[in-house]
Amino acid sequence: MLYVVPGRRAAVALVANGGDTGGLIRAFAEPLVEEVAEAELSGPVPAAAAAAELDRYTGVYANGTQRITVSAQGDGLVAAVESTGDAAAMVARAGLSAEVAEIALRAAGPGVFVTGTGRYAQFLDAEAGPARFFHFGGRSVPRAV
Repeated sequence: MLYVVPGRRAAVALVANGGDTGGLIRAFAEPLVEEVAEAELSGPVPAAAAAAELDRYTGVYANGTQRITVSAQGDGLVAAVESTGDAAAMVARAGLSAEVAEIALRAAGPGVFVTGTGRYAQFLDAEAGPARFFHFGGRSVPRAV
């Protein structure tokens, strides 16, 4: 994460790999930026999405390591993420939980959604019909169904 406030000649960079990076950003980086740059940070205010818009994003997205089922719920979406293939085998060998993770998504802009932990997800190639890709966690996963 890189915050730059040219008017205050301030910049804060945070590099993290894995874990609760959203929590780290909110607890450490954002207060630091607000202090050193004397700026107030505010993220996008999640807005309700129209049901017709949500339909473009619902479906199954899959690759060799995960299957993500996106469904409409209320005025947002829920992404059910499960490991598949070699990723599922590695999770099992490590003795980790293979439970399906359900992630609530609220609209933050056209095709852009935010999770409760401040992570962003984006649906790509959705201008003329159903989204072709779901981009989340640094990966773009193609629509399967």
